Amino acid sequence: MVNLNEQEHANRLYWDELVDVHQNAEAFSDYRVQKFLKGECILDPLVRAEIGDVAGLSILHTQCHFGLDTLSLARLGATVTGLDFSPNGIATARRLSSESGVPATFVEGRVEDARELVSGQFDMIFTTWGAIGWLADLEPWAANIGRFLKPGGVFYMLEGHPLALSLQDSEPGDHSIPPIIYDYFNRAEPFVMDTSSDYADPNAKLKNTRTYEWAHGMGEIVTLLCKNNMVIEFLHEHPVLTWKAFDVMEQVDEYFYRAPDHWPTIPLSFSIRAQKAG
Repeated sequence: MVNLNEQEHANRLYWDELVDVHQNAEAFSDYRVQKFLKGECILDPLVRAEIGDVAGLSILHTQCHFGLDTLSLARLGATVTGLDFSPNGIATARRLSSESGVPATFVEGRVEDARELVSGQFDMIFTTWGAIGWLADLEPWAANIGRFLKPGGVFYMLEGHPLALSLQDSEPGDHSIPPIIYDYFNRAEPFVMDTSSDYADPNAKLKNTRTYEWAHGMGEIVTLLCKNNMVIEFLHEHPVLTWKAFDVMEQVDEYFYRAPDHWPTIPLSFSIRAQKAG
């Protein structure tokens, strides 16, 4: 049996490699590095609408990848700290901060270890798109949200919906509705994935191909937030995703994909906004 340390090491190697793929995948993906360097805020419109005005806020962005969203929050007037376990991701985020002139603090480390890595409290904690599935246990994740938010502070997340993530990946040209083959509820043993392709750049051939991911259902997520002194303001479900999870998905605009018309209407993503009780 592969232990958690080995699983996290494999995932870190994978994400270290993806940093280089994603920052150079402008033609294929939602990683709009050049647009950001030209002065744009590259946060998607769903995030922009749901987080509201962040000018003057202190924000902790957990699992920040290589910092594009973090720096876009800073461009909107926030004081930001980004945390990620990928050394290459943090190094790239710091370089992008320097190149763009947009100030930010970036910290290398696991979100579970944030207590030892990050000081102070924040007005907002922010996490989006493809983050929590890489965490074996959401208990420390939720505890740190409660710990690092100021009373009255806001937690915001936008993620792939656990129902959509339980569906089988479609093969090119397969227009059938995919069956459910992955667990919806969390188990101790992760899903083991082994692929050399990347969702953001179909031409990429990865060297670090094996990864380990965990399922987290809606009930688990909401309950853990409530246990850590969070009051849910909204839980929204959305018919779009920011990556092409299935071959038959149709592009809506530069930010989102949707399911084809012959699919039943199911949620592909969800967002939560919660406030820490005073």
